[in-house]
Amino acid sequence: INDEIIKNELEIIKNTDLLFNDDKKTVKRIGEGQIDLGAIAKGYATLKAEEVINKYNIDYYIINAGSSSIAVGKKIEGSPYKIGIKNVESFYIEVKDKSVATSSILEQMVEYDGKIYHHIINVITGAPTTLYDTVVVIGDNSCILDALSTAFMSMGETDILAISSKYNVNTLAFKDGKLLFSTNEGQEYV
Repeated sequence: INDEIIKNELEIIKNTDLLFNDDKKTVKRIGEGQIDLGAIAKGYATLKAEEVINKYNIDYYIINAGSSSIAVGKKIEGSPYKIGIKNVESFYIEVKDKSVATSSILEQMVEYDGKIYHHIINVITGAPTTLYDTVVVIGDNSCILDALSTAFMSMGETDILAISSKYNVNTLAFKDGKLLFSTNEGQEYV
């Protein structure tokens, strides 16, 4: 991959837009950029499943839409679920009545000429993001969490703190198997 190809692809993205028609419930693409719903699809599916569960007043559940999007109620005895973070040894979070979304560069990657390339690309630079290995977001809306976890992979801590506060979510960022920061400093993690 050379800089000219990246520059051309970024130009295509810059000149692509989506037009939403709320009345007709349609979306139209303007331009040549391709649309990938990977950053929200599992979260959306999890949210819809949870809506059905809530409709029938089911309290005890776990929805697993792959390792990147889950929603949990509570266990029968009322205790929280312990959710492990893949590629982070001996670390887990405890949650109940919440959703958890994860984005990671450690799952979908390839090594080429000694450099790791993965599926989360910074839309400004056109290069794979390298700030974090994994970002975990905990909150109430699986669809929003899925989108945030992907977007946060390319953001600095200050922006993540501000957006996490706005959406009332807890975010954890990991690099090299270690917790770099959490937006909920009072929360204990094991």
